[in-house]
Amino acid sequence: MRIGKIVGLAALTSAPLFAESFAEAIRNGDWGGDAYIYNRYADCYNKNGACNYYNPNDDGSGYGQGSFNLYYSSAPLNGFGFSVGERFNYLIWQRSKRDFSRNQNAELLLHTANVGYTSEHFDAIVGRQQIALEWVSDYHQAAAGIVKPMSGLALFLGYTQKKAVADGDDWLVKFAEVNEDKGVYVADLKFTGLEGLTLNPFYYNAPNLASWYGGRIDYDAKFDDASFGASALYTASDEEEGGDGAFSLGELRAGFGGLNVRLGYAKADKDGTGSITSIGDCADPFWNGDIFYKPDVRTLYARGVYIYDAWRFSALFGDGEGDGLPKVQELNLNVGYTFKDAFDNFSDSLRLSLVFVNVSVDNHTSSLRDHSKYASYIVYNFSGE
Repeated sequence: MRIGKIVGLAALTSAPLFAESFAEAIRNGDWGGDAYIYNRYADCYNKNGACNYYNPNDDGSGYGQGSFNLYYSSAPLNGFGFSVGERFNYLIWQRSKRDFSRNQNAELLLHTANVGYTSEHFDAIVGRQQIALEWVSDYHQAAAGIVKPMSGLALFLGYTQKKAVADGDDWLVKFAEVNEDKGVYVADLKFTGLEGLTLNPFYYNAPNLASWYGGRIDYDAKFDDASFGASALYTASDEEEGGDGAFSLGELRAGFGGLNVRLGYAKADKDGTGSITSIGDCADPFWNGDIFYKPDVRTLYARGVYIYDAWRFSALFGDGEGDGLPKVQELNLNVGYTFKDAFDNFSDSLRLSLVFVNVSVDNHTSSLRDHSKYASYIVYNFSGE
């Protein structure tokens, strides 16, 4: 489970020390990117490419894509700086006609283009940026600020107008309006002033649509090679039309050496989650999560991750069910190996990984059925200053 963070502002505020001239700000900026070769295959198919609809012909679907991403962030000059980033995805192969292109509405996407200001007690950024809060994900055309009155306390205030998706292992989705042309306002407070404890209340308002509010509590403690942690999340929505929604999640986690395990329970309200997930989420741990946010669904999940040297093994199993829905069990398996620092003049890594996903449905419906997915990654990451 991810703890929310403001990625766009973090990139600006983690830049090198303040430059003394524009030329120095350009020279001392951060740069980097990634290159993907990604393949996936699923043993079911439908006209929307989602692979969870019953198909009498039982046709599979699959495609391979390449992706290249570049970003640059200048060093601050008198507190001001800028960032740009762009991703290009292209088709390598596809099993059936338009397996790749039917959901691809962009091949080249300028996902980051912003200007910002940073200081000891206040940061701001305006433009296209990556944001990862509890209920905000991916890239947003937004205006955001962080007020930092004291150490361990930060208040994020923002407004997002458009949202896009720019991943190397999925279709690019160009910027589109959120809440029609009205956008969404966000207030997110984070307190980390006590060791191991994070308090994160938040409030969202989508004019003429809904507001949603709640909070998250995280606690983590370390004892030599061992660790223990717990999280609790609750969010409720107040909808302008239709039933209000709510979502809650609790998680326990422990680690020893290279092994980390998590046990979690999630519950969607009997009327669903309303507009809570309308601009993104960081709560769903599954590859598919077909019914995770559906009305009255209760999901129990367990995850284990083991890291040994450059190897990483992970397994996630979940069992979800709700009134009027079939019971759905999902298994995610992942094995990966990472090569680091092949070149001396900048930081880089090459990751190879394989993914297997199996979904078991106790009673097939028109929208849910048994299926499996297979995916492979070759990802090269690089960065420098």
